[in-house]
Amino acid sequence: AFEHIGSTTSTIRHIPRRTDLHNILNDEEIRNLRYPATTLDDDDADDDGSSNNSKYLELTVKAYLPHIIKAAMSLAQLESEDRSETTSAWIADTRRVVESFTEGVTTDTIYIGGGGGGMKPLLYLVCSVTYLQIKAQMCRADVADFHLSRTLAPRIQALGVLYEQNVLYRRFGLMDHNGEMAVEDITSVTEKLSVTWEWVKGMVQKSEYGVDELRQSEEKRVKPVQAVGWVDSIFVFLWWRR
Repeated sequence: AFEHIGSTTSTIRHIPRRTDLHNILNDEEIRNLRYPATTLDDDDADDDGSSNNSKYLELTVKAYLPHIIKAAMSLAQLESEDRSETTSAWIADTRRVVESFTEGVTTDTIYIGGGGGGMKPLLYLVCSVTYLQIKAQMCRADVADFHLSRTLAPRIQALGVLYEQNVLYRRFGLMDHNGEMAVEDITSVTEKLSVTWEWVKGMVQKSEYGVDELRQSEEKRVKPVQAVGWVDSIFVFLWWRR
């Protein structure tokens, strides 16, 4: 589990490349962490050494948790207000755990949130790292969705139709050297795009609107494409091919 802490800091650092948060965590600092020295008094150990083992695990968890808290603090600043609530709650709970270690309370089980159940310190550390990694991935997805909806979607809407037309013209040799549609003769279009021509002609023939109405209104052109062109033609064809 400790090997994942460095990858967690890298993930958080690049969501979404907030330079003011880059130095909150240092991957090299995480990698250089060492297990605590085994200087416990053997006289305090049980016959099977369980007391020493429990204390050793406590010290190990105590060494790592402050760094994970830093990662969570970075993440909470990047998350939306709603998502950051659970991260902030984890931070508060984990700080209490660290404080209990500082106060010298020795325990085999960590209890958080006032619940009846608890978990071993090492298991708590593993679960915490996993939880923050999932939260970081969710934050990364939120940032990508925001970028798509606010930046890319408007550009696609503004330029998408022209782009697709140009791709179609190039693919079927319908462009001149100026990048304009080179075919004015309808016969040439029907020859090069015979299947598409029949498909469009079928939509026009089954449409409730006349040709002039379809030419003048994009909204009216969309209806036969959705109902006839897609549902009656492509969808039915694909359904019969199953």
